[in-house]
Amino acid sequence: MRFQSRRVTRVRKNENEVRSTPVSSRVSENPLILLAVKLEGGLKTLNSPALRLSQVTFGITCFDRPEHLKRLVQSIRMFYPEARVVVADNGLRSTPVPFGVRYLRLPVDCGLSAARNALIDALDTDLMLLLEEDFQFADETCIEKFLDILDHDEEVGFVGGSVYQEGRKLEYAVDLHRFRDTLHLEPSRRDTRVTPTGTTYRHCDMCLNFGLFRREMLREHRWPEDLKLGEHAAYFEAVREAARWRVAHTDQVRIRHDRTGRSETYRRHRGRSSSMLQEGLRRRGLSRMRANPELASGLPENGLSPKPNIVVLGVGHSGTSILSKMLFAAGWEAGDADDEFGESVGIRSINQEFLKVGQFPAGQATVAMFRKEPWVVKDPRFVLTLERWRHVFAQLPQPPLLIWLRRDSKAVAASYVRRGRLTQERAEELVGRRYIRAEEQYAAWPWRKVALDYEKIRAAVGLFDTRRSASIQEDATSGPMFEVVAALAGKEM
Repeated sequence: MRFQSRRVTRVRKNENEVRSTPVSSRVSENPLILLAVKLEGGLKTLNSPALRLSQVTFGITCFDRPEHLKRLVQSIRMFYPEARVVVADNGLRSTPVPFGVRYLRLPVDCGLSAARNALIDALDTDLMLLLEEDFQFADETCIEKFLDILDHDEEVGFVGGSVYQEGRKLEYAVDLHRFRDTLHLEPSRRDTRVTPTGTTYRHCDMCLNFGLFRREMLREHRWPEDLKLGEHAAYFEAVREAARWRVAHTDQVRIRHDRTGRSETYRRHRGRSSSMLQEGLRRRGLSRMRANPELASGLPENGLSPKPNIVVLGVGHSGTSILSKMLFAAGWEAGDADDEFGESVGIRSINQEFLKVGQFPAGQATVAMFRKEPWVVKDPRFVLTLERWRHVFAQLPQPPLLIWLRRDSKAVAASYVRRGRLTQERAEELVGRRYIRAEEQYAAWPWRKVALDYEKIRAAVGLFDTRRSASIQEDATSGPMFEVVAALAGKEM
């Protein structure tokens, strides 16, 4: 069965709230503003229609943390006002829930496994989003991407996301390996896959308890209720051994995990998980579990670059050198870019070799992308080779933004002629073919992208200096051109 990710306009139903005009309809069509939106990752904010929730249940387990639960539901409503929310509570005391939330009062301390199974029994939708009450939705908690993966990959029964916790981002895409009596947990190194709409993911054996399940998988794999806690590894190892469903992880969906505010009672009950984990391993013929330290280390949350990495696409003589150098001046890393054209020497060499011999050096290309972030790479040969690079970019933690800089083809051809490289007829023929290839590359790019017109930007704000690259460094550090680029980059002046 395929699951379609359907979207509707967000509508607030409270009588004191009104339907608001989407921000995107109030944004100028000025290409500079649109570029600023793309560069700052604001696409979701500007145009964020809520997911149609008729096929998803937001299932929450809780145990005596009412304030956490209240905050989670509020954050869900902020992003998905129409969400169908069900709470399974096995706490010592009943927890009040917000209006519109379905509440399942379970036997006291029946356990986390029993609470999840209660959510399964109450499920009347095709999908269930698994949550715990100490989670909190953020702008990056985009459930549409989970649906995109399930719609694309019918073998995946559960897709999990990443978690922000105590100042770090945990991906926790885990592969499980048995050796003698030990279960080994290692970071998944499997190939990155890409959906047609650009969502990246990889298969693995286990994720954190945050993600989207198909109902069919939940019916086949219930949690072991005699394990109140410590059930996680046992559950996913059973899924792996049954080999009926795949598990996947995407780092493009993230949620916050707040481990503060745990009462003494909560900590005492939670502290039983170690002995129960050991019991779960014993039942599966194992005596211990060893986890790679990388799984718990994660990445510093504030160390993630707020600026996207950028690939500049454009036919030669269309202004790409000037654009690249302005981005360098605004804070993007130049890496091995040359002074004359702002082109990556390494990437240019790879493209030249590929166009010469017809064999793309994927390993060499992968190494070439080990760069200090955020970076900009530009080579006019991308119009002929970019489809070969997409697999390389898909392996990155976050695929880059593509900027296609377009310029009037006659002006580009005239530039070739002025430099004495081609006749007018030959120049027009070459530029015409290259523009067709650039358009094809842009259309096939599966991730964030923006097309900009050289003439419109230049006419609007004098963004490009008509002098060539010899003077660009001087002009990019002061004056209106620098101010525009700095504004786009969010750089303090």
